Amino acid sequence: MRSPAYTETTGPPTSPRCSPSAAPWQSRLIMSTSGLSVAMSAESLRSLKYCLRWLRWTNDHMGRVIGTLKSTLEEYERTGPQMARIQGSGEANSDDGAPEAAPEQSRVELANRINLLNGDVLKTLQDAINTVSKYAGGALPENARVLVRRHLTSLPQRFRVATMSSAAENGDGDSESAIRDGAQKVLVLAKEGLDMVTQISGVVDGTIVTAEEWCERMGRKRQNSGQDDEEAVLCRQEPDGDVKVN
Repeated sequence: MRSPAYTETTGPPTSPRCSPSAAPWQSRLIMSTSGLSVAMSAESLRSLKYCLRWLRWTNDHMGRVIGTLKSTLEEYERTGPQMARIQGSGEANSDDGAPEAAPEQSRVELANRINLLNGDVLKTLQDAINTVSKYAGGALPENARVLVRRHLTSLPQRFRVATMSSAAENGDGDSESAIRDGAQKVLVLAKEGLDMVTQISGVVDGTIVTAEEWCERMGRKRQNSGQDDEEAVLCRQEPDGDVKVN
């Protein structure tokens, strides 16, 4: 789902007395657009650009965390049969007689790391949602805001499930199935969250590009309007060269 397309429409004529010509045009409503009828002030664009930078960082960070979580989970699962084999044979020494690092301790460390990565995923997604709500909510046009809100409201239930799974892992850290299942649920949540971040990034980025294009176009229109006014005055001169005053 991408940022909505904006097209120019002809708005109703306005009285010159109602036009706040003294105010900067960037701070006024752009009424000649469909869907972009929001004050595209410098502050709004700064908020959107900050939000977009945060979303891009979130995208990169989440990608790294997902990769680390998957590899850590795979390593955790590989150590299970190894530990069972050692416990069954009663062997805890290496070939030269030196004691090996306890497999159980290694698994505990891996389980702790999995729990930390799970928490990282949840916190990163929650921070992204808070940032979007704070910085993009009031700066987006209505149709773009609806798209973003739809994405944001798609995860709360999954958040609760993942948080409950994480709490269960912490309460039963020795349960291999609880750790594995919890990590798998967080991975699913992370991938869905990553998709959400990508979709919202597209909406925000598209809005920024559209707003800047409109700002540039409006700037040219204002400049051309000034030139047209000068030409109109010249064309309305009387034959004797005097300017006709209405």
